[in-house]
Amino acid sequence: MFTYSLRSISTIFAFFYCCIINASTLADISSFYENNRVISGLTEKLISYSEIFLGKPYNNYSNGDEEETLIAAPSMNLDSFDCVSLVETVVALAKADNAANFQEIYNDIKYNKGKKNFFHRNHFMSADWNINNSIKGYITDITPSLATNNIHNYSLSTIINKPGWYVKLQQPLTWQHYSGQTLTPSIKYQLSQYEHNAIKTTSSINYISAQQFLSATDIEKNVLLSKLPAISIVEFVRKNWQINDILGTDLAVSHVGFLIKTKKNLILRHASSQAGKVVDVNFKQYITSKIKQKSFAGFNIEKINLSS
Repeated sequence: MFTYSLRSISTIFAFFYCCIINASTLADISSFYENNRVISGLTEKLISYSEIFLGKPYNNYSNGDEEETLIAAPSMNLDSFDCVSLVETVVALAKADNAANFQEIYNDIKYNKGKKNFFHRNHFMSADWNINNSIKGYITDITPSLATNNIHNYSLSTIINKPGWYVKLQQPLTWQHYSGQTLTPSIKYQLSQYEHNAIKTTSSINYISAQQFLSATDIEKNVLLSKLPAISIVEFVRKNWQINDILGTDLAVSHVGFLIKTKKNLILRHASSQAGKVVDVNFKQYITSKIKQKSFAGFNIEKINLSS
């Protein structure tokens, strides 16, 4: 998705995403299922399918949507990802068993209210993605259950200024960095219409303190680890993240990936803008590298449900 520094607007706007599915992509997905039909069980599929994508390039720009042409973009594919599209693709592949079913589930995860266009995407993790996909039954927030005596769960409230975000998107440079394309009068008009229709919302997200996790005893860490599924979705939470001038809104979540529990340690599997590809990294080392940043608060864990 993007790095945690504010080195460029382009890395910030890579946080947002979209994809279009066409006949060629569906053929690729059909081949994917044919080549991996021996894998069974949701957990096994999530781990194995995500592993298949290791080394795939990080895709810095968003793609288009199925029901409109706001962004003239290439098809969604299985060859490059941002951090959110990796999670959505793997979860949809694991929960489906054929290309048509994948398309249905993928769109259901990515969009809201059954409309597959830019304005109905689950753009914001804390305000859209988590809430809508929890209601649909795809995920369950298990973060509070992970707390121990000295590793606490906190709740962070963040004002998501969607009108302010649409205002920023109407700036030519911002739109260019977001989409990789030129802002046209038609696109600006559509964005302005949704600027007036959008509302500010207050999102809430649970998180485990990163500092407390790192400083906890091995016994307490093991208690927390014992409560984790073999694979889950991990979201990295920011507090007082000063990016309103860049995005037009604050954000609570800056990055997302898969948290995989092995016999030896925890692995973060994610599409990394810094590495330029999908990689595995040691979770504790990753947290340690980010804790120096003042806004880095901790992590949220979402269980991927067997049925939805």
